[in-house]
Amino acid sequence: MPPVAIEERVGDARVAVGLSMQPSRQRRWSVAFRFLLAIPLLIVLELVLVAATFATIGSWFCALFTKRVPDGLQSFVTSALRLMANVYAYTWLLIPRWPGFAFDEAPKNHVSLRIDHVRLNRGAVFFRCFLAVPALIVNELLNYGVLPLAAVMWLWALITGKEPRALHQAAALALRFQIRAQAYYFLLTPTQPFAGFAGDATTTSPLDEDDADPISALTRWHVSRGARAILVLMLVVPVAAYGIQAALGNPIGTRLEAVIGRAVVSTTNKAVVADVSTFEQSRRNCTSLDERSCVARAATVAFSSISTEQNLIQQNIFLPATARVAKQNYENQLGSMESILYAIEDANSLSEQTTFVEEFESAYSKFESDYRLVLSRLGG
Repeated sequence: MPPVAIEERVGDARVAVGLSMQPSRQRRWSVAFRFLLAIPLLIVLELVLVAATFATIGSWFCALFTKRVPDGLQSFVTSALRLMANVYAYTWLLIPRWPGFAFDEAPKNHVSLRIDHVRLNRGAVFFRCFLAVPALIVNELLNYGVLPLAAVMWLWALITGKEPRALHQAAALALRFQIRAQAYYFLLTPTQPFAGFAGDATTTSPLDEDDADPISALTRWHVSRGARAILVLMLVVPVAAYGIQAALGNPIGTRLEAVIGRAVVSTTNKAVVADVSTFEQSRRNCTSLDERSCVARAATVAFSSISTEQNLIQQNIFLPATARVAKQNYENQLGSMESILYAIEDANSLSEQTTFVEEFESAYSKFESDYRLVLSRLGG
């Protein structure tokens, strides 16, 4: 790795990532349990990246005034990205050996990282969040696109002990872009991470002060056409998957929601019907000597049971969009029945209570109509 430049360059900064373009032979048991072996590394990495984020906030204020990131913060965040490069490379099967917590540059590291420490532009620092949006979009696509690639690499390496070279190179290119993108987010470089995205040029011109493309001149990754094609697929597949899902309306998820929603609504309705039947029977059994108090007690029991059913249906979020309005009307009508039962319970006279009972019967009829409507929207 060439030496790191300190304050001698203005503008572009070199983010040099060193990683073999040839896949290494790996132990199959290590491949089989790779994710489990990587869990401690991922936990520590997450904590370190949180600390690096706070360090970047301090770097942002410093760079606005001094046009540079302080040496200590630059060193710490670079070490965090070095750890990230080694951990991700191990998790994605790009290296065979458990990397440990590789904060410092060491000969044993399979992945090396060096970043020039250069002066920054205050305007670019101030608007970094907006300038980083294109890289952020590509980075997110790669995060999703690498998942099927990693699954194929894992299965292949589990069988043969080594992943295919094209897949290895494509995953390595994705990793290098993510490291360079993070360096850009963290203000370590003013350089956008897109240079050499699909591999570097095959020329071998030496690097000098006036080189227009210092990144590709520093560390050239010569990759196959297959690796470039796979990298493009890693970007296209998440977009295509999202488009297909949006076009089809996620039929599997919709059907599952309909099944769950139908079961909850049907169960609720059966319980409410039973509660109303019990209330009506209790009301008919009341004698004229204590009719108002008897009906009030029956309303109290029904109110408690129907409140339980209303809470159950309110918590059910598994409903397709086509049934949500009907379900809301059904739920509102159930709430109206609950309010009328409370009024029956609290009535001061038998005549007032009789009026509320008539309102309850009308509300119950509307409730049954709303139930049939929501059930039809759920395919029942």
